[in-house]
Amino acid sequence: MFIRINTSALMVILPCLIILGAACSRMDSWGGSSPVGRLENSFSSAEKLTEEFLAVLKDGDVQAMERIAADREEFERLVWPHLPASRPGTNLTPEFVWRQSQIKSLSSLSATMGRYGQTDIRLIKVDLSGEVREYGELRLYMEPAVQVAIDGVEKRIRLFGSMMLLDGEYKIYSYSL
Repeated sequence: MFIRINTSALMVILPCLIILGAACSRMDSWGGSSPVGRLENSFSSAEKLTEEFLAVLKDGDVQAMERIAADREEFERLVWPHLPASRPGTNLTPEFVWRQSQIKSLSSLSATMGRYGQTDIRLIKVDLSGEVREYGELRLYMEPAVQVAIDGVEKRIRLFGSMMLLDGEYKIYSYSL
């Protein structure tokens, strides 16, 4: 049994299929697909993450604070491909965006440490009701607030800028307030 192939039709259809496949693949990186991979040093709830942050804040452990926040590799692998800034024509690189966000993040962390470091803060509740951005399976809580008790006085404060959720695991996305 022979299959007859019309080579002139194949010459038109094959490039179209290749272009269509490339376009669909690129569209996935614009937020349509789920990030690939898992977060390290993450927590099963926003409360557990915040309790850990409060513990390392009290200890003044900057390295532990860096571990519970997204690192460059996680940003580039899990977040960047889904951000509008990653689209062609923006002329932005993940390295540039990471560096700029880290400058702001570390400055905010320093201010938070100066204000609340080595303070006994008791967590009452985490509030994630502010702005939420979704990129496939990745969810960014842009305005997490916490209800805490400091020296017996209850306060609602912001300790870090944003929190991320991926595959049921939470991690600080940025310390920028």
